[in-house]
Amino acid sequence: MCGITAIISPESTRYVVLSALNQMIRHRGPDDEGYVVFQAPGEKPEIYGGNDTPEHVYSSQFDHCPVKKIGDFPDRTFSVGLGHRRLSIIDLSDAGHNPLSYDKGRYWITYNGEVYNYVEIRDELRSKGHSFRTRTDTEVILAAYAEWGEECLGRFRGMWAFVIYDALKGEIFIARDRYGIKPLYYYTSSDGTVYFASEIKQFTQVPGWVSKLNHEKALHYLIYNCNDHTDESMFRDVKQIQGGHMLLTRIVDLKTDRNGRLPLTKWHNPGYESFKGSREDAVFTFRQLFKESVALHMRSDVTVGAALSGGLDSSAVVGTSALIRKEIGDMSRQPVYSSCSLYPEFDERRWMEIMVNTGGLDPTYIYPTAHEAFETMDQMIWNHDVPYDTQSAFLGYKVFEEVARTGVKVILNGQGSDEYLGGYSQFLGAHLWSLAGSMHFIKTWNEMKSFHEFHNYTYKFQINSTINYIIPSGIKSLVSKYANRNTEALDMLNLKKFPHDHIRPYDLIPLQQDSHRNIGDLYTFYNPLPKYLRWEDRNSMAHGVECRVPFLDHHLVEFANSLPVDFIQHGGMSKGILREAMEGIIPENIRYRKDKKGFVSPEQMWMKKEVSHLYRSHLKESIGACHGLIKDAAIKKLENIIEGKERFTTLPWRIILFGRWVKLFEVKVD
Repeated sequence: MCGITAIISPESTRYVVLSALNQMIRHRGPDDEGYVVFQAPGEKPEIYGGNDTPEHVYSSQFDHCPVKKIGDFPDRTFSVGLGHRRLSIIDLSDAGHNPLSYDKGRYWITYNGEVYNYVEIRDELRSKGHSFRTRTDTEVILAAYAEWGEECLGRFRGMWAFVIYDALKGEIFIARDRYGIKPLYYYTSSDGTVYFASEIKQFTQVPGWVSKLNHEKALHYLIYNCNDHTDESMFRDVKQIQGGHMLLTRIVDLKTDRNGRLPLTKWHNPGYESFKGSREDAVFTFRQLFKESVALHMRSDVTVGAALSGGLDSSAVVGTSALIRKEIGDMSRQPVYSSCSLYPEFDERRWMEIMVNTGGLDPTYIYPTAHEAFETMDQMIWNHDVPYDTQSAFLGYKVFEEVARTGVKVILNGQGSDEYLGGYSQFLGAHLWSLAGSMHFIKTWNEMKSFHEFHNYTYKFQINSTINYIIPSGIKSLVSKYANRNTEALDMLNLKKFPHDHIRPYDLIPLQQDSHRNIGDLYTFYNPLPKYLRWEDRNSMAHGVECRVPFLDHHLVEFANSLPVDFIQHGGMSKGILREAMEGIIPENIRYRKDKKGFVSPEQMWMKKEVSHLYRSHLKESIGACHGLIKDAAIKKLENIIEGKERFTTLPWRIILFGRWVKLFEVKVD
C-alpha cells in the first residue's frame, strides 16, 4: 500500500518536479521513497532515492535500488519518470523498494495496492519459466504482464493502481482495480505533459498549476452528496481513471482529446450467469468464497487488525478472520477498533461487545467529539482533496488515527456489501415487483408484512418504493428535473454562477435503476461506493494505514450477482444470503439484528446543542469564501437548520466544508 507518481513529457521535465509531486503524498508511504527516470524512450534508466529512503537501500544488492538521491540533481530533466512512496506490508526487505524492475530492466512499475493471490500466480509463472528475485506481489505483477500482457488484469484478485513502463517498446500500461479501491488521477498541462498521481493535491506542485472549480460537479456535491460518480473531479482539469479501466499506448502517442480525456478502455466487464442450484448450495458457496476472500486479505508480513462497528458486515469479517486464525492454530488476539458515542441513541458499543465477547479479539473503543470534528476539518479536507459530506467520514478518520497510534498497519473493513447484497431500501421496490410481476401476490403480501416486522418499513413506504421502481426512468428523470427546482439546496445557490449541462448526477450514469442487478451495479461502480472507498483510502492513508475490503473480492461479488433476488432478500430481511452464511460464525443476535444504524454520527446533536456556535461562525466564513456561489440570504435558512427550527439535513456542514475547500486549495470559482 503506497502512493505513486508518474510524469510523461513530450519535451522534458525537471527532476525537482517529480520529487515535489511525490513528496506531497509522504503520508501514504513513510517507510521509503524511490524514483526511476528516462531521458528519452529507449535510453537506460537512472535510479534515485530520496531523504526518506533508508540508508541500507542505497547499498542494496538489488539493481532496482538507488545509489544517489534525486534531490542532488534538481535541474536535470527527463521525458519519462516514475515516483513511489512505500508503506511496507509484503516483503519488508530492500527487495520491496519501488519503482521495481523486471526482465533485466525492460519493465518498470510504480504500484499502489495489494494483489492477494500473488502466491498462486507466482507459482503458475514459475511453471512457465519465470524466475523471481523478491517475495513481493509487485514483481509478480510485472512478470504477469510480461507473460500475458493486458490480460493479466483478469487474473489479479485485489486492489491496485499502477503505471508500468516498457522501456524496450516505449509503451506505458496503466490500470486500476475493478472497483476503484485504490485511487489514480491524471492532469495534462498546456505543453502536453501528462501527470498521474494517487491524490489530486500532488498536481498543486505542477509548474503553472491553477485550481479551478468544476461547477457541475460542485452542484452534484452540494445538492446530491455525489462526488465520485464520473471520471471528472471537482477540479476542472483533473480526471480520474475509473475503477475497471486501463490504458495501453506508446509514449509518443500519449495524448488527451479536446475534453482532456485519455483514450481509456474498460477492461472489467462482468458477466453474470444465473445460478441454478438450491438455496442451501448458494449459502455453502457464498460462505466458502467469503472465507477464501478473508483469508487472502489476511496475507501480510505485519499485524492485521479490523474495524468493528457492531453490525452484520464488520462482524462477518471479524468472525470469519477469527475462524481462520483458529483453524491455523494462531492464538493471538486480533486488534479491533470501534467508534462509539456518548449519546445512547447513536452508540453501538453494546453490539460491539457482543462480538468481542466471542473471544480472540483485542478491542479499542474511541469517542470522537464535536470539537475534534472542527479541529480536524481542514486536515481532512486536505487529505481527501475534495470536501467530504457527513461526520461519518470524520469518525472513520479518528478510528484510523487510533489504529496508527497503536502501531497496526493493516485493517480489514466491512465496506462494500450493501451495494450488491441489497443493503439499501432502494432494492426493496425491485424485490417486491419481481414477486408481484410473477403473479405471486400472496408471497408479495407476506414479504411486505415481514419487511414491516423486521425492518419497520411501513406499508406506504413499501408501496411507494414499488411504484417508484416501475415508473420508466425517462419519466422519473423529467419529473425530477423540474421538481428539484424548488429543493432547499437549489434555492440557496446562485445557479447563474454554476454553468452546467446536467444538474442531476444520475443523468450522467449509464445505468438505470430498472432491475435489482442494475441497482447493485449502479451503487457499486458509480454511487455511493466509490465515495465511500475514497473515504476509506484517504482516512487510512492519512495515517499510514492500509485498509482492505474482503467483501469486494470479484469472485464473491459476481457469485452474489448470479443469485435469484429472493436468495438475497427474503423473509423480510436484506442481505439474506450473508445472514445464512454466517450461521455459527457470528452471534445470532447480530446475525439477525434489526436496527443497525450504519456508521452514523450524532451530528444532529452536535449541530443543535454542543457546538452550534461553531457551525454558525464557520458557515458565515465559508459562504464568504465562495465569492457569491451561495446566496447571502441562505444564512438565515441554514441557521434555522442548525438551531433545530427546521428539518435536520447535513447541508450546513456540506456548505461549511465546500467553503473551507475553496479556501484551502485556493480554488478559482469564476
